[in-house]
Amino acid sequence: MHDQDQYRVVLIGNTGSGKSSTGNTLLDRSKFPTGDSFSASTTKCSVQTVSRDQYTLTVVDTPGLADSEDCLPQAKEVVRSLQCVKPGPHALLFTISLNTRFTEEDYNCYRVLKHLLGNEITSHLVLVFTHGDSLENEETAFLTLLETAPPQMVRILEECKHRYVIIDNTRKDAKQVGCLVRIINQLKSQSDHFSSLLPGLPEEQLEKEIDSRIKQAQEQETRREKTVVELQKLTDEIEGTIKNLDELKYRQQRLIMELLEEENFETRRVEAVKIAKQNYSTFKDWNNHTPSVY
Repeated sequence: MHDQDQYRVVLIGNTGSGKSSTGNTLLDRSKFPTGDSFSASTTKCSVQTVSRDQYTLTVVDTPGLADSEDCLPQAKEVVRSLQCVKPGPHALLFTISLNTRFTEEDYNCYRVLKHLLGNEITSHLVLVFTHGDSLENEETAFLTLLETAPPQMVRILEECKHRYVIIDNTRKDAKQVGCLVRIINQLKSQSDHFSSLLPGLPEEQLEKEIDSRIKQAQEQETRREKTVVELQKLTDEIEGTIKNLDELKYRQQRLIMELLEEENFETRRVEAVKIAKQNYSTFKDWNNHTPSVY
């Protein structure tokens, strides 16, 4: 079998995203253990290969990235998994469930992977939206979902040049698998395979390189969290300042209204005095020209 007939893919995603089920759909057989969204079915990388009439497909299933608050240990296992498909995978399939909301935690795991493997992963990344059976009208419903999608998901879509497929793992459909294989073939034609870390690096040095990058990722995450806290503090201060300004503005308006009311009162008082004087003058004239009745 020539290399041109071989496709190598690595499944990545969070626990419960339908990652292992997608692998079974690609293989057209149940080779990867699946489970519910509350527990991890895959704890170590698993490799399965299937031969078709026109190609051979090797699929690597990896541990879920969001099994805990810290996804770095799982991310490290994902990095190791890339060594199982030397010289490298043609595509990285990032599974996202349409049944659950894409969270900040999901995006953080993606960022960690990108930091460990480099920005080059985006040129081999394909988003696989699972639970396609939840969409009544696939195209219309998905476009509606994108209109309200979190900005983090939109950013990932942009970074991977909007490469995505929608998979329904509850049914066997050669068309949906064929669509994904065509995308993988395009990636292979454009830039061949993804070279993870340093190709040919001895195992011991590779572990050191992974640990070094994980340390960098942790430091980067710490800096990011610190920046978020500082920005939130600044935002609170700005909001407090705006609130104080609003209160000052309200007080100023009240003072102006009171002043206007006082000015109007004085005007009315002057007018009343003026009228009173006129009336007094009128009454005086009347008294001067009216005969006495006594």
